[in-house]
Amino acid sequence: MPRIAGLTPFTKADVDEKESALDIGAVSEGEEEFASRPATEQIKRRLSGVEHPQQKKTISWQSLTPMYIGIAGNLAADKSYIEIGLSIHDATYSIDFSIKHLRFPNNEPNADEIARFVIETIKDFSKEHLVKFVGAGVTSRLVEYSPNVCGRLWRELDIVPLVFHVRSTQRLLPGRPTAKLDAEGFPIRSTGILTPQAAEGTQQGYAVPPSNLLSVAAGSAQTQAADASAPVRPADEQADSAVRKAVLYFGPSGHNPRLSIGFRNEVEPDAAGRIRIVDTIEDYRSSVREPTWNAVLHYAKILREKKTKIAFFSSTPQGGGVALMRHALIRVMHLLGVDAKWYIPSPSPAVFRTTKNNHNILQGVADPSLRLTQAQQDQFTQWITYNAQRYWLSEGGPL
Repeated sequence: MPRIAGLTPFTKADVDEKESALDIGAVSEGEEEFASRPATEQIKRRLSGVEHPQQKKTISWQSLTPMYIGIAGNLAADKSYIEIGLSIHDATYSIDFSIKHLRFPNNEPNADEIARFVIETIKDFSKEHLVKFVGAGVTSRLVEYSPNVCGRLWRELDIVPLVFHVRSTQRLLPGRPTAKLDAEGFPIRSTGILTPQAAEGTQQGYAVPPSNLLSVAAGSAQTQAADASAPVRPADEQADSAVRKAVLYFGPSGHNPRLSIGFRNEVEPDAAGRIRIVDTIEDYRSSVREPTWNAVLHYAKILREKKTKIAFFSSTPQGGGVALMRHALIRVMHLLGVDAKWYIPSPSPAVFRTTKNNHNILQGVADPSLRLTQAQQDQFTQWITYNAQRYWLSEGGPL
């Protein structure tokens, strides 16, 4: 009997004995199944795609609801099982969760089996509820247990995985701290917000909070020491924290990952490294012939040994073929250990209109009277000069 997540538990017959070494039984203590059920309309749409032996085959289309998922795991102290927590998020609220225990024979965790279980559970939920998971927040602890889970989420399910460091233990704080007040009765905020006060020892009419980086660091160290013996957070709570973080990295239109632009207008592909769609550089080996692969490794080694720095400059980080390829190129260069960075200028709508007009002129689709004027050339030069002097020619810049 095929398993449907949230409706029927795993049985021995559901697991291929040749591929699985897991001992998965019915729901045991500490486990939770998905509680949500597909709506009647979803069931009708799902069943409408089932082919009847006496009916002529027809092409049916189904629209899927975009969703996000959080994935976390807690390995037992004796390594006999791992607690896998999954949290479903609709980009507004967390709507469902599950906790399952995957048991390992001989107390030997299996990274491939962990990834397989996560993939199959997501597949079951997607088919039953007619949803398409767009992104996944994965805890770094789970990636330690199963290093290939992120790559499989991308390759097999077309899910963009983001890795986050999520607290795995509960906080052991005594309670809500008492607010500190200044001489005028205003609260002193640890965020560094200055409080209006005209008194001695002030700077430009504002009182400086007495806290400093050393005291903050000391407090953090004390907190970490206290939390070392704290109880472990349930896997579903960690998964929920991860998926809420992941949702913030996607735009509201089209559910595409947001661009990340850092210091000196440096483009940071893959959300500054949080998105992990490739596990290792070896994932690229099968995409080319062996001589090509060897050549790539050879020249990458030379660049590393000579400590060569490579800088790319583009007008925009998106919208064209060059930008699309640049994201992938920076990704593979970083995996090869090559020091490569990508920079863009601050956007200028007036300049972009000029470049668009130039493109149309070269393509022969612009108005015959449209030409590049000297004023537009000067504006373009001023734009490039300004960005170079502000971001790239200063000390420590790429130029």
